[in-house]
Amino acid sequence: MLKILLLLLVSNQAFSQVTPKVVEKPWKFSGSLGGSFSWTATQNFVGVSSNNPSVTPSLHSHLELKYREDVHEWRNNLGIILGYTYFPPPSAWIKTSDTLKINTIYLYHQLPWFGYFSSVSLNTSIFPGKSIEGGSNTYIITDVVTNKKVSTVTAASLHLSNAFAPLFLEQWAGVFAQFIDKPEVFLELRLGAAVRENFGHGQKAITCNGPCNANYILVQQLANVYELGPGAGILFKTQFWNNKLSYRLDFDTIWAILQTPEIKPTGSWSRFSFDLSSTLGFNLLSWLTLNWTLRALQNPAVLDNVQYLSNLSLAINFPI
Repeated sequence: MLKILLLLLVSNQAFSQVTPKVVEKPWKFSGSLGGSFSWTATQNFVGVSSNNPSVTPSLHSHLELKYREDVHEWRNNLGIILGYTYFPPPSAWIKTSDTLKINTIYLYHQLPWFGYFSSVSLNTSIFPGKSIEGGSNTYIITDVVTNKKVSTVTAASLHLSNAFAPLFLEQWAGVFAQFIDKPEVFLELRLGAAVRENFGHGQKAITCNGPCNANYILVQQLANVYELGPGAGILFKTQFWNNKLSYRLDFDTIWAILQTPEIKPTGSWSRFSFDLSSTLGFNLLSWLTLNWTLRALQNPAVLDNVQYLSNLSLAINFPI
């Protein structure tokens, strides 16, 4: 009888110590909102040509909404980088950075680490673009498709692009493999077919000024270009040093085997394009992060050169 009572007591104590399993919510939302501000004023300062103040505000935001339950995974991202600088001469606000990127991707896990995916992304600028060089300048405009001269414009400024233009849409479908899926490290590889619509008709982009030729500024007139080809993508995320440091790398590349209208080759990589975005973050506080973002992209439908954008900002984090 004593043995039975002891057995019941031990069993009851063991069951009472079992902690309930934490059920993770399928939806997760996180984001950061940051920026920088600079104000400079001088008067009779040696080595400075202007006595008027200059102002440089910037905004950097990233939002992410994720859903994961059973074999279904859905990720949505929105990123904005925006910056302006006010220069007294020529007394105008000059846009220094302006990118809007929206991406949504659905992944079906045939296996815990392997499956199929489809995605849609949008890349554009939010506000109109304008070239303000000061004084009278000569702009030589060439067509992006034919690579031939279209016109020559002599003016103090040149309108380059409208709001939300040029606009680039991409649709992907293929397979993915998540080789590492841990809270501290995540690595995903995607392979598939991609379709891209480059809507740039009537827009312009500066290809080269001062360093190329002091007498004129080269401008490229864009067109609507449609592309189809194989593509690959990588997503890598990691956290270390007790989550004080974080790093994220997004890389997508497309080799356009079909292109209409066909762009006249200006280099050996006229059909190759890529979009690389990396962010290094240092958590100063639980809600405050110092972020350094680097973006590099190449799209021959716009420019034959690699475009770079670098941004350093303080961001307020608000995970939910």
